[in-house]
Amino acid sequence: MRSNHFHGIQTLQNPFDVWVTQEIIFEVKPDLILEIGTFRGGSSLMWAMYLEQVSPDGRVITIDIKDKRVPRSKTHPLAAKVDFLLGSSTASDVVADVKRRAKGKRVLIILDSLQRKIMLPTSWRTTRISSRLVATSSSRTRRSVQSTRSTSSLPRMTRSKSTSRGSGCSTPSISTGF
Repeated sequence: MRSNHFHGIQTLQNPFDVWVTQEIIFEVKPDLILEIGTFRGGSSLMWAMYLEQVSPDGRVITIDIKDKRVPRSKTHPLAAKVDFLLGSSTASDVVADVKRRAKGKRVLIILDSLQRKIMLPTSWRTTRISSRLVATSSSRTRRSVQSTRSTSSLPRMTRSKSTSRGSGCSTPSISTGF
């Protein structure tokens, strides 16, 4: 697998997924991006850069069960816009913290973990905290970007298994006509 980097920090982001996600960030103009899956911290900084362009006061919250961030991701100038939460995205204390921070805000949730099972608390599906949900995975799992819009609660999640021809990378696909 080819290693991608953002400002010298390794990220497992598929470049096609990044392109589509930045378009979603521009369209949604969230106040808060919640990223589930941090790895080295490069993608959270990248989301912060895109977010700064559409919502200058916006923040990124990134959650992971282990802190594998490299020192540069903690000292990068964009790190001031990123909050790292250590723990499971389904842990009650993490969920409560995120709900508190997200209250009254337009939230974009990016599920970006290497998990085979999406770890999003069932309680979030009935909570008004999101206008968009994007599920990405590394190209290792061959899943593509999924975006769904919700006005009242988080939608039921689906996955796509399409891949681009010959590249082994996932092909972004965005559901439309909500």
